[in-house]
Amino acid sequence: MYFESKMLKAIKYQLKYEKMYLEKGNITEEDLKHTEIRIIEQYNYSNLVNYLLQYPIANVLSDYIIRSFQEDLDEKFYQICLDMNLYKVTKEFQKLKVLSR
Repeated sequence: MYFESKMLKAIKYQLKYEKMYLEKGNITEEDLKHTEIRIIEQYNYSNLVNYLLQYPIANVLSDYIIRSFQEDLDEKFYQICLDMNLYKVTKEFQKLKVLSR
């Protein structure tokens, strides 16, 4: 979860600057927080947000699949993945995280 939290932080900052650019039409030196930019720059990918989201989403899905389908996992893994309701899985994951705090 350590690397995923770093990735989520980079996503947060990337989206912040994208929103700022869309609202203002530019980003000035005064707008930039260099610590945030350094975090974004660690990842040299186009479409950064989508690229980085794959890891946290994969962890959520993996956790759900392991908890929900332990007995059938070996035989039905392929079908389980195809039938997955991502909305349901993320809602359940949120509930689990709130309960564990």
